[in-house]
This record gives sequence, C-alpha cells and structure tokens, in this order.
Amino acid sequence: MAAITTDITEQVAAIIGDTLNDWFQPNLHFGPVIVSQLYDDWYDEDYLHAWIVWEGNHDYMDHSRIITLSRIIQPRLDDLGVDLRLHPLYIAKWDWELNKERLLK
Repeated sequence: MAAITTDITEQVAAIIGDTLNDWFQPNLHFGPVIVSQLYDDWYDEDYLHAWIVWEGNHDYMDHSRIITLSRIIQPRLDDLGVDLRLHPLYIAKWDWELNKERLLK
C-alpha cells in the first residue's frame, strides 16, 4: 500500500482521541495520540501504529471496551480510505513524558 499522508494519520489520531474521550470522560483523558504507518516484515504488510497517551484514574479504564476500539472506528477509517490494521498501544502520560523521544525513533 502507498504511504498514508500526514493529514490522514492526523485524522485517524483525532478519531481515536475523540472516541476514547467520549467513552471515558471525566475520569480519563486521552491525548496526544500519535499515529504512524509502519511495516511489519514478519507479516509483510503495512499497519497503523498508534501511541495513545492516557491520564487519570486507571480504575475507570474499561479494558473490555478498550479492546473494541479498532472494530468500533473501522467504518470511519474505511470512509478515509484507510485499509490498514490499527495496532493501538496505551501509555500513561508520566511514562510518555519520560520516554517519548526513544519511543518515536
């Protein structure tokens, strides 16, 4: 697949952030969301990698809902013409602040 534009990755990030913030406000806040297109040489395919930074009371994070994120937003990704799998990774804001330079290499 051809490279996805920065505009598209930013739109995907906004969809992810808006969805999660709608689900979990006021107890959790999600952002920033950093989306990039990466290549998996094991499966020989491109995918969307998403770092999702969260802040708040972890007790309110509903993991049964978190794991449905990719399926729930897929119709909106289809509308953008994105046919890549989403691989979301969640990271606490304090951990992100300490490690973001290393994680974004």
